[in-house]
Amino acid sequence: MKSDLTAAPSTGSPAAAAGGKPRRTGRWLLAGLLVLLMLTVLATTLVVLGLLDGAREGLTFVVDGEPWRLASDGDWDIDGGTVLGAALAALVIVTLLAAVLPLALLCLVLPLGLALLAGALGLALGLGAVLLTLALVLSPLWGGALLLWLLLRKPKPAVAV
Repeated sequence: MKSDLTAAPSTGSPAAAAGGKPRRTGRWLLAGLLVLLMLTVLATTLVVLGLLDGAREGLTFVVDGEPWRLASDGDWDIDGGTVLGAALAALVIVTLLAAVLPLALLCLVLPLGLALLAGALGLALGLGAVLLTLALVLSPLWGGALLLWLLLRKPKPAVAV
């Protein structure tokens, strides 16, 4: 079997094999997850508001076997627009929290992580320098090899300024 060396490597996607641009499914997946999150929040808000609507007659809680009844006056005026407005308000709040909270945490954690990385790198370089110095000082074979290398290497040409 002969292989064609001039053929372009395949990226694995059907669009790229047909000569088109490769598909980007990550954006669609992220958008789909965001829509699913929004629908979940909307449905949860509607369920909670429906439960509150059912609580007009009063709620009964049982604590250690003893019932506690919370009665209301029943003068609630909740229509579909109020429920939809509350659901949309909850949707906006949850979406903002989902966007702002990770960014705020990133802004708090990133400088700390970079400072820890810089400190660890400084310690590692310092420890490496100490270990290399100890290896050179404690081994005459290393010193001989370094001296031989310095004598046999080609000198670097002078740089004109």
